[in-house]
Amino acid sequence: MIIGADTGFFIEFSEDAPRTVEIWNNVLNGYDSLVISVLTIAEFYAHQIQRAKLAAAEELVSQMQLVPNISIFPVSLEIAAASARYRRGMNLPTVDAIIFATFLSTDCELLLTKDSVFNQDSVRNLIPVELLS
Repeated sequence: MIIGADTGFFIEFSEDAPRTVEIWNNVLNGYDSLVISVLTIAEFYAHQIQRAKLAAAEELVSQMQLVPNISIFPVSLEIAAASARYRRGMNLPTVDAIIFATFLSTDCELLLTKDSVFNQDSVRNLIPVELLS
């Protein structure tokens, strides 16, 4: 399965939340793939800076880059254009719209998040959403 991992996934994972650890292990074992936006990385770094845990976040991102079925995507012009439509049509904040557009452009089959902004029918009609606790 191709899974879009939003910032909440990494926040939960850094706290050893069981569901995220399970997914991480599935990715490491080759059962699933993760898609990540560079904006997710930026948000995760900001979150970890507030907690004086930037070094651990940087180490995790370094490790992710070595895993063949983890893909970190930059913001392309196509993603930017699509995200503008999602921002207006679904009333998503800009960063969330860009992350969402990244997931859709890479054929993700599931969106993992803690962000309730994705818990709306217009989003769920395009991609299943799993809200992490």
